[in-house]
Amino acid sequence: IDEIVQPTDAQRGKYDDLKQAAAKAREEAANGCNAQVPITPTGRLEVIQARLDAVLRAVRTLRPALDAFYESLSDEQEAHFNQMTGEPRRRGRLD
Repeated sequence: IDEIVQPTDAQRGKYDDLKQAAAKAREEAANGCNAQVPITPTGRLEVIQARLDAVLRAVRTLRPALDAFYESLSDEQEAHFNQMTGEPRRRGRLD
């Protein structure tokens, strides 16, 4: 985000809040993932529900910070942000 959007000094606080929220959301999502898969169908559904609950908590953590940062962007920054795919950019690539 930093490289693509290039937040201004005025946007830096909201960007830092977004990074902190993203780290917390990753942690919340990871904590909800049980590595063991239960044998029973009801046990598997309980694990799935716990994972979904963890993802929902992560989204609720991330959303306010993302909204605040996104609202602070200029039209040009917003356009760059909207084109991000989540995949790392490879240096030297032409596309």
